[in-house]
Amino acid sequence: MATRECSRPDIVLRRANDGMLRFSGLEPSLSEVLDVAASAHRGDVAIDLDGDGVDYRALWHSATRIAGGLVEWGVHVGDRLLLGPAFSVEWAHSLLGTILAGGVPVVVAPDGAADPAEVVRDCGALRVFDGERPHGPAYVDDGAAPDELALLWYSHTHDGLVGVELTNENVLSAVEACRRGGDGAAIDAAPSLASVGSLVRILAAFASGGRVVRDTGRPVGPAGPAETTGIPLDGRSETEGGAGLSAGIEYVVAGPGGGELLCRGPSVARGYWNRPALTGARFRRGWFHTGTTAAVGTDGQVRIVDPAIRRTP
Repeated sequence: MATRECSRPDIVLRRANDGMLRFSGLEPSLSEVLDVAASAHRGDVAIDLDGDGVDYRALWHSATRIAGGLVEWGVHVGDRLLLGPAFSVEWAHSLLGTILAGGVPVVVAPDGAADPAEVVRDCGALRVFDGERPHGPAYVDDGAAPDELALLWYSHTHDGLVGVELTNENVLSAVEACRRGGDGAAIDAAPSLASVGSLVRILAAFASGGRVVRDTGRPVGPAGPAETTGIPLDGRSETEGGAGLSAGIEYVVAGPGGGELLCRGPSVARGYWNRPALTGARFRRGWFHTGTTAAVGTDGQVRIVDPAIRRTP
C-alpha cells in the first residue's frame, strides 16, 4: 500500500508575542481540519474494526447529517453533548457530528470512577448519545476560533470530579505533534478511549487520512495527562506522539536539584470546567503546575522523580 502523506510544511513552531511556543499555520478549528481531510481522502478507509468499517465518504455523509440533526434539535455552538465510553463506528459518527455542529464533545475517562449522571449535571450537557442519533440536512460549522472550547474530558481525581477544558488550539496542537511523530505519513489509531492521548490519536488519524484499526502494532497514543492534551510530561522525544519542544511544550523544574514540574505550551489546557479556584491554583501565569516532582539530567532531559498525584488521566 502506498504511503499516505499528511505532512504540513506550512505549519511551523514559533514563539508568539505572549512568549509561548505556538504552531503557526494551523487551521482555526478542528471541524475545518477534519472537513478538509475527509474531502481529500473520501475513497480511503477511515475505520476498519474486524469487518465493521466505513470509508471517509460514508463517515462524513453520516457525520454531517448528524450535525444537521443536532442543529434542528436546537444544539448551539458551545453546547455540551456526552458521548459513551467505548469506541465504535457509531461513536465516531456521534463524535464527528457533535464537532461539525459546533458542539463540545464530553468524554468520561473509562475507568468507571466518574459517574456519567454527575458529569451531565456538572457540565450541563444538553444531550446524551445513548443510541438515538438525529438526522438532518448536511451541516458543517466553520466559524469556530482557536481559543473556543473543543473538548471536555472528565475524570474523578482526589479533587473530586474534574472536567479538563481543551480548546481548538490545544487539540490541534496535539494532533500536529502526533503528525510530526509519524514522520509525515498518515496515522493509524487503535479504537481506544483509555486516555486523552488515545482520543487525540484517533482525531489525528481522521485529520491525516489514516485509519482506526483494531491492532496498529503501536501504542494507542500519547500517555500524558489531560491537562497537556496527552503530551507526556517527561520530555522523552521517543514517546509516541512526540514530546518536549517538538510539541511546543516547555518545562521548568522549580528548584536547582529538583522540584515541582511546571509546563506551558499550545496543548496545555486553559483550566477546569466550573472549578475557578482549582484552575487558579494549577494554571498560573501561563504555566501548568503538574504536582509532579522532577529533575533535569545532565543531558537536559526532564525525568520524573515522583509521579504526579494531581494529574487527570
